[in-house]
Amino acid sequence: MASPVLPDPNCFDLDRIAASGLIASLDYHPSITSTQDRAAEMAHTDDLHTPALILTNRQTAGRGRRGNTWWAMDGALTFSLIVDADAMPARRQIDPRQSLATGLAVCEVMRELAPQHECGLKWPNDVYLAGRKICGVLVETIARGATRSRRILFGIGINVNNSLGKAPSEIGSAAISLLDATRRHHMLTDVLLAILRRLATERDALNQLAPEQAQRWQARSLLTQRRVRLRQGTTALEGRCLQVDAEGALVLATDTGKRRVMSGIIEKIEPPLAICPVPEP
Repeated sequence: MASPVLPDPNCFDLDRIAASGLIASLDYHPSITSTQDRAAEMAHTDDLHTPALILTNRQTAGRGRRGNTWWAMDGALTFSLIVDADAMPARRQIDPRQSLATGLAVCEVMRELAPQHECGLKWPNDVYLAGRKICGVLVETIARGATRSRRILFGIGINVNNSLGKAPSEIGSAAISLLDATRRHHMLTDVLLAILRRLATERDALNQLAPEQAQRWQARSLLTQRRVRLRQGTTALEGRCLQVDAEGALVLATDTGKRRVMSGIIEKIEPPLAICPVPEP
C-alpha cells in the first residue's frame, strides 16, 4: 500500500485563511519584494476592508526598522497586516506599545510550539527564542485622504521552517527558527492563524489599555537590569535598563539620572543575552 502524500508545510491554505474570520481581505503573492511596501500602497485605498493581510511565500527585499533588510529563505513566515488606527489609543507615529503588543502575540504562540525554550522581547521590536532572534516586527502608520485618518501596518517576519544553518554565519549565530528549536517542520498556515488570533487578542488588550498587558511585556523583557547602549540618530545613550513601562518606553538609569526613551536602536547589551543550545538533529 502506497504511503500517503503529506501536505507541504510551506504551502498556504488560502481558502482556510480567508474563511478564518480573522481577516477581512487577503492579498497573496507567491513572491514579492516586500509585503510592507505592498501594504503601504494598499493602505491608501479608501474602500479597503480591514484587517487586510498581505501574504507571501518568498520575500525578496524585506525590510526592517531604519532601512535594515530582513534575511529569509523558503519556509519563513513573512506577512503584513493593515488595521484601521482611528479607534486605537496607541496610534502615534512612534509608539512602542504597538511593537510590544505584537511581540507578545508572537511570544505566546512560540511558547506553545517550543515550550522547552524561553521566549522574550528585546525592546522595542524583536522576539527572541533560546537567546536568539526568531522574529522581527516593523510597525508603520499611514495617513490617508482629506481627513488624514490613519492605518497601521504591521510587518512581521518569523523564522519557522527556514533553518538558520543555511544562513550567512553572522546571521546564523544570532538567529534561530522553529525548525532549529524543535527539530520538526510546522504547517505555515497553522502558525499564521495562531499568530493572527493572538494579534487580535493583544490589539483588544491595547485598545482597553489593560494593565496586565504591560505587566506581561515587562515580564518578557530581556533587557531589564542589563546595561545597554542605545542610539538615536547620531546620539548614543548608555544606562541600566530599569523597566519597559506601561507606555512602552525604555526606562534607563544613566550617569545623569533616569531617562525614558520611546525609540532607538539597541547597539550593545551587557551582560549579553544567553544563547541556549538547540537540540542536535
